[in-house]
Amino acid sequence: MEITNLLAPNEKNRVALKNLGEDPIFIVFSDNPTSTRGIELEKAFKEAKVKYRKSKFVLIYFPDEKNGNAIPSANLFDKYYDGLQLLNNKESLSSFVSDELFRDCAFNLSADTLFAFDGSSLSQKGKAEIKKVSSQIKARTKELLAASSYLSISAHTDRLGSDSYNQTLSEKRLHAVLNELKNNSVDMKLIKEAKAFGEAKPVTGNECLDLPRKEQIRCYQPDRRVEIKVIK
Repeated sequence: MEITNLLAPNEKNRVALKNLGEDPIFIVFSDNPTSTRGIELEKAFKEAKVKYRKSKFVLIYFPDEKNGNAIPSANLFDKYYDGLQLLNNKESLSSFVSDELFRDCAFNLSADTLFAFDGSSLSQKGKAEIKKVSSQIKARTKELLAASSYLSISAHTDRLGSDSYNQTLSEKRLHAVLNELKNNSVDMKLIKEAKAFGEAKPVTGNECLDLPRKEQIRCYQPDRRVEIKVIK
């Protein structure tokens, strides 16, 4: 990742804006987004938006330490950018940086790809999938550790069967994935959290409840997953 520091809307920075890579992320740090400086920066970024249509424009502001309140006028920047993100505390900034810098280390793996239905032993296809994931993580290990960023791994089942059965199944699947990551030489110091949730955190709604069992199995597929996220 290349970082270009645009401290002021001068000609040098306008040239830099025109020569950035594909789909850059523009980040504005501001203590007053409606100041003259902020408006000038907005003009420069608006010009870039014409060329970089898929780019992100992020305004980062922090609470006023004297008054303890976030800057009320910050939302006026909504007039300038579509999909603007307002990050108003250190936690949201930390999450944003981790998400953007290490997007290639976050995965939502289908349990149906990793395991046989109702099984907890990785299939050959599952092992190949974990090998691919391991390669991507290993390529970024030094950067992750340097940024004090770690991995959170969670295993989830669908809602078919009892709570206790699904909890045990998710625990077995979690351990299978952890062991395979280790077998693929992933630095286990990266893994800060590892938890099995059973059926407790479904991503499907109520649309599957009254379906015949075969259709339920298919409908609940998104719930059967292993998630790998980057955390601080």
